[in-house]
Amino acid sequence: MQKILIGGNFKNNSLPYSPCLRVGDFLFIAGQGPINSETDEVIGKTIEEQTEYTLSNIKKLIESADAKVSDIVKVNAYLTNAENFDKFNKVYEAFFSSPFPVRTTVIVGLLDILVEIDAIAYCSKEI
Repeated sequence: MQKILIGGNFKNNSLPYSPCLRVGDFLFIAGQGPINSETDEVIGKTIEEQTEYTLSNIKKLIESADAKVSDIVKVNAYLTNAENFDKFNKVYEAFFSSPFPVRTTVIVGLLDILVEIDAIAYCSKEI
């Protein structure tokens, strides 16, 4: 059974995707960026600011499913510049606790943002 979840300030936009989808015991968070979902404004100029805001968007979605950040088991991170990796990693490390989720980080071209992150959480609790 699938259940679409939208939490926090996230509006149900007209784009053909679900921001957060519960499938059985798994929670799938679509790629999130440093975007204010109410205004569509990019938040932050630096990789640190944008990573922090992106992770806060993920946290809001996770919490909308009555789950915790510690339930995240897999993360894919997309950066526009390899030179930002160390700065990104410092913010990421402060957000997550050990044991850290498994992660893949790749350098890509993104539109108007420096970072995008998607995640998978395991949460067996009913919602």
